[in-house]
Amino acid sequence: MNETRKSFGGTIRFKELMDELNSYLGKLTDLVIEMIEKGHKALIEDDEGLFKKIEENLCKVHELSYQVEDSVQSSLALHQPFASDLRYILSTLKITNEIHRSAHDAVHIANSTTYVDIALNKELIKRVVELAKRASLMFEKSIDAFRHRKELDITEWKKLDDRVDSLHAKLIDDIIAKIQKEPSWARAGMSLVLATRYIERIADHACNIVEESIFVVTSKRVKIE
Repeated sequence: MNETRKSFGGTIRFKELMDELNSYLGKLTDLVIEMIEKGHKALIEDDEGLFKKIEENLCKVHELSYQVEDSVQSSLALHQPFASDLRYILSTLKITNEIHRSAHDAVHIANSTTYVDIALNKELIKRVVELAKRASLMFEKSIDAFRHRKELDITEWKKLDDRVDSLHAKLIDDIIAKIQKEPSWARAGMSLVLATRYIERIADHACNIVEESIFVVTSKRVKIE
């Protein structure tokens, strides 16, 4: 049996189903990456109108997530995939959940504009921007690795994650310190705390996606901590 036949479970229909699955996954990830970018922009630019637009995209995220799940079910029910194909299909279900949750995180980030006056918190917002850029980059890299079945360097990836964790922890400490110094800023401060937490969660989702990518390629389970 040649390599092409092995890769696609031995049938043209299975290849078509895999192409369909990858198409839905691609549309879903592209949409959520756009939502994350807009979520950060809404917070940074204090744009409440942008929050509404991002929130409206959740219906499309739900629809695409269901399409991915249906495609997975069809691939499993109609064929008998094996080896990396089977791992890829099963892991797609797991990362779809991570992607879906990241979409909701993007909405929560954007919603923080309701209580945070950007003009009064320029220095903190500047650091939030750095955190957001790093988390977004991790998310995009993790998606790319999974969709192209690439094994990323786990040591280098942990460095990226540790840097995000460090920036997040320092931001939280400084925000809490500002709240203690200026109690009237408490509501805005807590909103910013939540925004940074949602940004950090996106990096966590990226780590989970990378774990699945490594599993697809190597069949080995690793834990990024």
